[in-house]
Amino acid sequence: MFTRSQAAVQRGNPVECIGCQHPCQQVNLHSPAFGNDETSVDSWFQFLTSSTVGIAGLRHIVVNPDARVCHLHFATPASAFFFFHSPHRRAPLRAVLGNMTIVQSTSVNHHWTRYHQGRHYPGQPCHHNYDVPIPPPSVPYYHRHHRHRRRRGGH
Repeated sequence: MFTRSQAAVQRGNPVECIGCQHPCQQVNLHSPAFGNDETSVDSWFQFLTSSTVGIAGLRHIVVNPDARVCHLHFATPASAFFFFHSPHRRAPLRAVLGNMTIVQSTSVNHHWTRYHQGRHYPGQPCHHNYDVPIPPPSVPYYHRHHRHRRRRGGH
């Protein structure tokens, strides 16, 4: 019997997919494991679609070894939504890649991507992703806990 998971394992990483057009179908994975230049993109794709990790709805990946990040592109917005919002779906991934693996949403024009379960219509941009601002950078620890001296005197 030829199952869907076997078909995913046997196919290679495509050059482009439907998730390339919509940020709400993309999720970023940060891990030191992606900094390995010896592992090919096709090998990463086969690993992420294997029964060991089994990321549902994964269609395409882009690996940037210099930044140690892998961009996951999903078939539907719902697939990306469930992967991003369900920590139990990421447990096998963290078991293999380690606890240093960070799942992060993508950003568009300095706005975080809002993941949703609705469908997209051909030729139209996603209407969910342009009103969520990226939070400002956090204040460094030193600046939060350092007391500044006040000058005494008449100046």
